Amino acid sequence: MANKYLYDSTYNGKRLVVSKDLYNWIVMYGSATANDESFEKTAEHWYYTSLENMFARLFVKLHRLDLKSLETRDILTAIGKAESRLMDIGAALDRKGVENGWR
Repeated sequence: MANKYLYDSTYNGKRLVVSKDLYNWIVMYGSATANDESFEKTAEHWYYTSLENMFARLFVKLHRLDLKSLETRDILTAIGKAESRLMDIGAALDRKGVENGWR
């Protein structure tokens, strides 16, 4: 089942998965301990029609997950972690795209 996911990672004790169907980019966020079948049923699903929109919204969501307080240091740390995670997601999507013959 792992082949249908373009990106699959654990993040802050939760599982973050990116996949694609014919028209949408699908992001699922839920329990890291669940198997694939129950994860797909219980996880939060977010659908995006464009890659740019998905990355913009994921940045906001990942930033909020890391934000612990409104102190400058915490804000900058959360931004850095969100940027790093998005670069990892982008690199994984690029690798999978080359493997699948995307242009």
